[in-house]
Amino acid sequence: MIVINVSEELKTEQVKVDWLDYWRHFSMIKNNFCSEVNCLNSQDYGALVKKFDDKGLYVLPLCKKHSDNMLKQIEISDTTEIISAEFTL
Repeated sequence: MIVINVSEELKTEQVKVDWLDYWRHFSMIKNNFCSEVNCLNSQDYGALVKKFDDKGLYVLPLCKKHSDNMLKQIEISDTTEIISAEFTL
């Protein structure tokens, strides 16, 4: 599945940590790996994304490398649990 980065402005260190906390709070799958399709690194940050064919906003976990280098789009595993960004804590 292809997802697109929503905003470069929403990529501060604290925001990425907060999005990962959000994802972990709502996630039913408790894995610890980056969502990028070929990555086996651990989760370091959350990312706010949208699906290529959808207007909704979603959160997913990424490693530091993929979070820092996510300029436009990234391919994630089809089994990745993406969480709607519309929930409240």
